[in-house]
Amino acid sequence: MPKALEVAAFRASPGESFANRVAAFAKMFVGRGEPGASEIMRNVFDPDYLLQHDLVFIGSPETVAAKLRAAAQSGVFNTFMGEFNFADLPEADLMRSIRLFGERVVPALRDYEPF
Repeated sequence: MPKALEVAAFRASPGESFANRVAAFAKMFVGRGEPGASEIMRNVFDPDYLLQHDLVFIGSPETVAAKLRAAAQSGVFNTFMGEFNFADLPEADLMRSIRLFGERVVPALRDYEPF
């Protein structure tokens, strides 16, 4: 798919459902020869799938730090950008997650350089 069409695919059409957009992205990834990305897109809201495939890092600060370290060590990334506001998480829980990440996860990984 030409880049202009890919960029256009990110824009929702009036009245288009999110489910339709997810299906369109999954189809686009297959067309680009990226079946793994297509599978992830089809399962993006399946918490069991996400956890089983280590696509989300959920747990205690120690668990999250260990999962981030393992993913970085395996070459998945060396820079992490997190999304903490997931679904309908109450604000108090969101703020607690951000605080714990900053106070306990970041210090645990501060000096870690995977490569």
